Amino acid sequence: MRKGLIITTIIMVIITTMVVIINNSIGNWYVEKDFGEGYKLFIDRNILYTKFNKHGQYIIPTGVVKYNYNSKYIIVETVTKNGYSYDSISYIPNNYVANSFLEVIPHEEDTLRNYLANYWIIEKKQFDTIPDEVYIYVDGLRYTTIKSIIIGPLDSLSFCKKLKELDIELSLKYSL
Repeated sequence: MRKGLIITTIIMVIITTMVVIINNSIGNWYVEKDFGEGYKLFIDRNILYTKFNKHGQYIIPTGVVKYNYNSKYIIVETVTKNGYSYDSISYIPNNYVANSFLEVIPHEEDTLRNYLANYWIIEKKQFDTIPDEVYIYVDGLRYTTIKSIIIGPLDSLSFCKKLKELDIELSLKYSL
């Protein structure tokens, strides 16, 4: 009787340990890169700040293709159809159609050469409360983001000048 109880207890400990290990590894399967301080790059090519909830707050909503980081900054290149804008005059471009799931889908004649690169510098700040959010528009869709920590969208020349001005010794290296 006692031997059976010990074996059952051991089996339950092993099963519980396996469940915890599997849950932790599967629970983060969608994180491509953890930049630290709550900033994460996800496999669907967006960067979120995840300190306040597990779903996170958009920093860069979509299109991340290259990045690099250190303890203070994350630098990013995005490629999207029409670029990013903080302008409230957002539109779905003529060569796009919205489907029933509110996704914007390019027409067949779209090619990569029609896409626009933007560059970003993100200061890895910590927040005690959820900071003020602003809307950012990309390819006809609206997202909320934390503007106070973002420099961008920038063109490549402005990006290089800003890196030099802020004395950020990083270059875009990692590609998805």
